[in-house]
Amino acid sequence: MTTTSTLVNNRYRVVRELGKGGFGATFLVEDTQLPSGKRCVLKELMPIENNEETYTLIKQRFEREAVILEELGNVSLQIPTLYAYFGENSKFYLVQEYVEGETIGVRVMSQGVMSDAAVREWLTGILPVLACVHEKR
Repeated sequence: MTTTSTLVNNRYRVVRELGKGGFGATFLVEDTQLPSGKRCVLKELMPIENNEETYTLIKQRFEREAVILEELGNVSLQIPTLYAYFGENSKFYLVQEYVEGETIGVRVMSQGVMSDAAVREWLTGILPVLACVHEKR
């Protein structure tokens, strides 16, 4: 497990965990090799099974996903830019642009249920992104 004292890939210092799921976790990190200490998102994928065949398959899919994410980040300003991807200690990592903001869950908790017009506006804003992602499979 990655902790706040961890330096991943001898470069990325974990600031805090952003989320966690069944296959991995997402962290806010600082890039220690940049003078600004630029903040990024580090996505950590942990293969569930510990066998060579599964590991190889996951590695291939991970590399394919990294190629697609890099391409998507270059075609839409609404998709975070991919900065790096690598494997370390039997885990796979993606480093992406950090976009500050609140989640829909946080917004609803702080402002209440969105109006129909606000939901339509929000959906209209993300439909082009979904179309772009779908086009790239």
